[in-house]
Amino acid sequence: EMPGLSTRRGTSHSSPSRWVGPLLRTFLVASLAVIVVGYYRFLTADLSPAAPPPPDPPAQEIAPLPAAVEAGVNGGGVPPASSSEAEATIGYAITVSGCPKSDGSRGDFGAGIADGAAVLMHSIRLSSVRTPGSGSRYDFKAYALVHTEAESCARPALEPLGYEILVRDVPVP
Repeated sequence: EMPGLSTRRGTSHSSPSRWVGPLLRTFLVASLAVIVVGYYRFLTADLSPAAPPPPDPPAQEIAPLPAAVEAGVNGGGVPPASSSEAEATIGYAITVSGCPKSDGSRGDFGAGIADGAAVLMHSIRLSSVRTPGSGSRYDFKAYALVHTEAESCARPALEPLGYEILVRDVPVP
């Protein structure tokens, strides 16, 4: 007998309904297993609140500044630690490119020239050998690279904080 046009020789006559049922059953069983395992993990999980964080350590004691520094003598710089204490000296530099404008607007540099420099210097000092208990083995030296047009406002603001002022013009005109 002649095969019909809808069949081919050597193939089985399987319809999609024969494999869809087992596939659907396998999917449902796997989904149910995932849900049961997830629910079990949720029930057995430790949902108690975490232990409170440990209290903050006491504030680090800052060594008082010598009277000469507080009085602004010798440029107001913080005296370095003795050479036997410091393993090395780290250099820090800031730049000042201009002064606030006379009308009070920010200009090139901005108002409050000493604010950011003071915060930086305080942070550097806290993490140096100059602060007892810091655990540091390093001293520091702070420099302010100041444009020639900004020296008039930068020097009085930064020298008392301990910055060494280096006045330089723009390297490339």
